[in-house]
Amino acid sequence: MTQAAGLRPRANGHAKALAARPGAAPRTIKPPRVRNATFHWLGALLLVANKVRHKVRGYKTPRPFPVSETSRVVEYDFNVVDKWLAALRQYSGRHFSFHGRTVLELGPGPDLGTGLLLLSNGAKAYHALDVVDLALRAPPALYDQLLARFDDTDRTSLASELENALHGEGKRLNFVVDPGFDVRTFAGRDVDLVVSQAAFEHFDNPGKVIARLNDVVAPGSILVSEIDLQTHNRWLRDSDPLNIYRYSDRFYEMTRLSGSPNRWRPADYVDAFSRNGWRDISLTPITTLHPDYLPRVVPALNQRFQAPENRLEVLHFVICARKA
Repeated sequence: MTQAAGLRPRANGHAKALAARPGAAPRTIKPPRVRNATFHWLGALLLVANKVRHKVRGYKTPRPFPVSETSRVVEYDFNVVDKWLAALRQYSGRHFSFHGRTVLELGPGPDLGTGLLLLSNGAKAYHALDVVDLALRAPPALYDQLLARFDDTDRTSLASELENALHGEGKRLNFVVDPGFDVRTFAGRDVDLVVSQAAFEHFDNPGKVIARLNDVVAPGSILVSEIDLQTHNRWLRDSDPLNIYRYSDRFYEMTRLSGSPNRWRPADYVDAFSRNGWRDISLTPITTLHPDYLPRVVPALNQRFQAPENRLEVLHFVICARKA
C-alpha cells in the first residue's frame, strides 16, 4: 500500500478546528464565473428534474462512472483502501495495519471490492451496510479482474468469501441491505474499525447513524471517512460547488430524494461524534474554495449557511476519530 500523507490526532478530545494535513496542502479551486441568479434558478430546475428522473428510473449508481467500467472501478477500490490506510497511519501511527481488524463499512456502493482488499490486507472480518443492493448487481467481470490482482492462495480464499456474501451467507465478508440503514444489525460483531467513502453526506440522518454506532463498536475503535460537502449534480459541481446551499430547508426537502446530500457541515459532524463519545477528532480538508471566491457567493446563499462557523471554504475532507 502507498504511504500517502494522512491525519494526525488532536491533543484534546473535542477538536473543532480544521487542521492542515502534515506535509500536504489541500487542493484549492476557484470556479471561473459567479452568476448567482442564473445558478440559483438552474440549480432549482435540476433539483426538480433529478427528483422526477429518479422516480422514473430509480437509483442506479452513487459514483460519477458506471460499475461496468471495471478497470476504473478496480483502480478506484485500490485507491480508496490506500487512502484509508495512509490516513489511519498518520492518525494512529505509522505501524497501523488492517491485520486482525473487524471492519464495518458504511455505504460501500456498487461493489464489494474494498472488502476484498481489506481481507487481503489481513482484516479478520469485513461487514458492510447499504440501503440498496447495488453491490449484489456488480458484473462478475469486475470481481474477476480484481481477484486476478491477488496470488493464487488469496484468490481462491477470497473468491469463496465473495461467493458466500453474494448469496447471503457471508462469514468473513458480510454484506447487509437494510432500507432503514440500522447499523445495530452488527451489534456483537466486535467491530473495531469503521470506514466510509463519500457516504456520510448521503445519509438522511447522520446523527442517528452515529448514535447507533454506540451499540456496535468496541471501546478504542477508530473511524475514518471521506466526506464530500459540495453539490453533487455533475452539471453544476465545478461551476457552482455551493449550489445546494442556496435554497431554504423547505424547498430543498421538497426536491430532495433519498441519497441527496444532507447539507451537514464540518461542525455538525464534529458535534455529533463528540456527543456520542468519540474523541481525538481530526478533520483534514482535501479540497477548499479560493478565498476570493467566497465573498461573491456566500451573500447569495440561504441565510442559514452564511455564518462563519459553516466553514463554506471546505468542500471535501477526511474525518478520523477514536471511541472512548
